[in-house]
Amino acid sequence: MDREIKFRAWNGNIMEYSEYDDGSGSLYDFFADYGTDYDDRIYMQYTGLKDKRGQEIYEGDILDTQYRWLVVFRVGCFIAEQQVGRPKGSDPPLWRLINERVKARDELEIIGNMHENPELI
Repeated sequence: MDREIKFRAWNGNIMEYSEYDDGSGSLYDFFADYGTDYDDRIYMQYTGLKDKRGQEIYEGDILDTQYRWLVVFRVGCFIAEQQVGRPKGSDPPLWRLINERVKARDELEIIGNMHENPELI
C-alpha cells in the first residue's frame, strides 16, 4: 500500500496545500508558487487518516469527539493530544483514537486547526 505524502503550510494568512508526487522536489518547490518566504511558513504533514466526513487529518488539526484533541507529531508518530481533562503524556497515538475509541471514525470530526482557530484549544 502506498502512503499519500501531502503537506500544508500556514503562511500567517492562508493555508496552502500541496501533494508530494515522486520524491524529486522539496517543500520549497511545493509552495514556491505562493510567493511567500519558505522560512515564514509552518509546515504540517497529512496523517494518512480521515475524519467522519472524509476530510484529511493534518498535524495541527483540532478534532472533536466527546473531548477536543490536537493532532501533533511526537515520538515518531502522530499523537492525539487531549486539550482538557487528561494528564499530559497519556495521549494516545492518533490511529488508536480513531480505531479503538471512536468507533472507526463515526464520531471524529475536524472542527478547525491551531493556526486558523486557536480559540478552539
